[in-house]
Amino acid sequence: MADVAVSLREVRAALEDLGVAPRKRWGQNFLIDRNVRDFLFRQLGVEEGDRLLEVGPGLGGLTVSLVESQAQVFAVEIDPALCAYLEEQFAGRDNFTLLQGDVLQVELPEATKVVGNLPYYITSPVIFRVLEEMSPEVMLFVVQREVAERLVAGPGGKDYGALSVMVQVFCRVELLRVLPPEVFYPRPRVESAAVRFTPSPDAPDVPPWFLRRVVAAAFQQRRKTLINSLKGSGILRLSEADLVTALRAAGIDGRRRAESFSPADFLSLAREFLRVGAAVEK
Repeated sequence: MADVAVSLREVRAALEDLGVAPRKRWGQNFLIDRNVRDFLFRQLGVEEGDRLLEVGPGLGGLTVSLVESQAQVFAVEIDPALCAYLEEQFAGRDNFTLLQGDVLQVELPEATKVVGNLPYYITSPVIFRVLEEMSPEVMLFVVQREVAERLVAGPGGKDYGALSVMVQVFCRVELLRVLPPEVFYPRPRVESAAVRFTPSPDAPDVPPWFLRRVVAAAFQQRRKTLINSLKGSGILRLSEADLVTALRAAGIDGRRRAESFSPADFLSLAREFLRVGAAVEK
């Protein structure tokens, strides 16, 4: 296996050899710091027998560590030029499988751990697709710092919202480290952060799509009280009497705003909505 590009000089040279430039439409910012690469690898906690899914391997800076761990590695890459590069770099490694395509569309293999540097525009869709379709023990994603702060925010704060609730219902979420722009090429305009997700072994007893729509309705008009936001969202279909009954059964005061309730509160509320036969717009 040849040496993959990790440093700024190596990444620039590899891209020049391929005759390509980083593409904004795919959110390409290549990691160029070995210390950060090694930090991510350690925090993922790779063990013998793991099946790893890497989203957006790029030029293989982290991939090489994953492959050398002897775990089974599946990498999803959308860029055809980078796919050709990766095929060459990891030729002959029977523990490496490359899946060319969009991570939101390709069939994902079952994996024990998932890792990736996620472009802003697909961060939430990727996280929810993995949570709803797979059963990983750990996920480790690099995301924009602003998104990371929303992911870990608690009730009552300005960053707390629908994304916070939906992820925390499923996982314990940790912001591990803020990453400055200079550890990537090209440099993004904002800071990034490494976030680790540890899914709960007990899956919620409410369909994820239903819970997501209930939470969306609650936060759609976040300056309003919860009951008024739910009534005015156009998402939730049930009588006002049933709405009041569900709120009371869940132990929730509908006169408060959505941002004051915990993920567990929303799970209880969704459960009561199902019980009274509420319908939601998908």
